[in-house]
Amino acid sequence: MERIYTKSLLTIFLLLCSLMAIAHDFEVDGIYYDVTDTTSKTIAVTYNKDYKYTGAVTIPENVRYNGNIYKVTTIENMAFWKCCDLTSVTIPNSVTTIGHNAFEGCSSLTSISIPNSVTTIGRSAFTGCTSLTSITISNSVTSIEHSVLVGCSNLESIVVESGNTRYDSRNNCNAIIETATNTLVAGYKNTIIPNSVTGIGQKAFNGCEGLTDVTIPNNVTSIGEWAFSGRKLASITFLNGITSIESYAFAYCTDLTSIKFPNSVTTIGRSAFTGCTSLTSITIPNSVTSIERSALVGCSNLESIVVESGNTKYDSRNNCNAIIETATNTLVAGCKNTIIPNSVTEIGDWAFGVCEDLTSIIIPNSITKISNNAFVGCNNLGKIYIKAKTPTIIDNNAFYNCYTATLYIYTGTKEAYQSSNGWKNFSSIIEIDEFPR
Repeated sequence: MERIYTKSLLTIFLLLCSLMAIAHDFEVDGIYYDVTDTTSKTIAVTYNKDYKYTGAVTIPENVRYNGNIYKVTTIENMAFWKCCDLTSVTIPNSVTTIGHNAFEGCSSLTSISIPNSVTTIGRSAFTGCTSLTSITISNSVTSIEHSVLVGCSNLESIVVESGNTRYDSRNNCNAIIETATNTLVAGYKNTIIPNSVTGIGQKAFNGCEGLTDVTIPNNVTSIGEWAFSGRKLASITFLNGITSIESYAFAYCTDLTSIKFPNSVTTIGRSAFTGCTSLTSITIPNSVTSIERSALVGCSNLESIVVESGNTKYDSRNNCNAIIETATNTLVAGCKNTIIPNSVTEIGDWAFGVCEDLTSIIIPNSITKISNNAFVGCNNLGKIYIKAKTPTIIDNNAFYNCYTATLYIYTGTKEAYQSSNGWKNFSSIIEIDEFPR
């Protein structure tokens, strides 16, 4: 019985292997074809990356297989992924769908013609096509997912054909705008955001390396996740109207030196400005009521953090160079120049995360909790002064990668700290009678 059972498993395993080996139905001139519907006789295409084909590719409208004629309707997900020697592609009028990441990484692709039959363009379809200089979206397209043109650094022209009922390029703006919602879904370095736009979509300008400055019009109320991340933006001009800056919206904009928000902003999303290493100052207007965690993580050159007076949710009491949640007395974001006020009771999650220029910190005895990742990645933190005679509660990762720092505590408390979770991870603990001011 056991032998028969083992033999059955082996048979199933071999069958699965054979099915996996036959990944495509057939191949012609370096292009794989997969039958997708035997009734309507439709087929999808994928490029064979082992086939040393360079230059231009023309996808046929129909192909013959086992005596039947099949219509090519789909370019599969990742179909031509990283075909670096591909210079142009001709898509037949039979194709209705371009899958996600279909042409991602085709760095030599200079032009592509999208026929009027195409209705759907998947996410990241042309990501990393660095030689692409222009693209025209046909009037048949009704669905464009996010990140379609991310990393197309040499793009100079984006046009949506007139007559498209879902998208447009109003005012020759060199962008793709979702008409009904007035949301800009894809732009590049030459884009001029029209005044009628009310939202910047997810990853709309992500990977647009030539974009150095941008003006956000009055009517824009939200900036989507990763919208401008990784750009060489030196300045941002927000006009009144913007209310929400979503997660990672300006993450890793390493040339950005300062930010001035209008009083319309209410929400700053998670990691919105993370990795903005040239940012030296930031002022939070009194309209802001929500700042998500790690908003300023990795802003290593930040010297000034100010919350405007009149903000009912946050403050920068005593010119502390930090953002403090007023009701809970929790420090939610700090920098290398932060002086933690005696009224603060908690240091929040990621409050000083990846603050590489932070060399010392004085933690007052009012602190009852230091949250997870509060000082994670503060690699140059050499001195930590903790005034609490009873060890403060800290999460295990609060000082992750900072345990080489010297911990200074009150005389007579060393034994308690050496046996306390989190604090016992420090190899150097020194007792002192007086603390620096």
